[in-house]
Amino acid sequence: MKAGTILREFEARDGRKVTLRTPTWGDLDDMLEFINSLVEEEAMIGGDSKRTRYQQVDSHAEMMKSVEGGRAVVVIAEADGKAVGQSNARKRGGRLRHTAGLGVFVQNRYRNQGIGSEQMREL
Repeated sequence: MKAGTILREFEARDGRKVTLRTPTWGDLDDMLEFINSLVEEEAMIGGDSKRTRYQQVDSHAEMMKSVEGGRAVVVIAEADGKAVGQSNARKRGGRLRHTAGLGVFVQNRYRNQGIGSEQMREL
């Protein structure tokens, strides 16, 4: 799917407009802030140390490549003009190639508004 494709919009529980879409390169800095905030709150994510912008560029490039290559589906939740959530399903390789990893992340101040649930529905 093309980068930045709007999948749908909905209203969060607090009345805020949320757009679900595919990722873009423009999400890089929002995602860096988002990932580092998850690390700060010790969320159960893949890493336990903050990323530099340089590291995020590599991670973002890998994600974009996986999406473009059909090895991952990634849904970005955008609210207030910035990326505030991400959900993904990524194909695994080798003996696990018949399975996928699944992740749903929502920035702390946007939680309990139905955003994660809507991301899951869209996946």
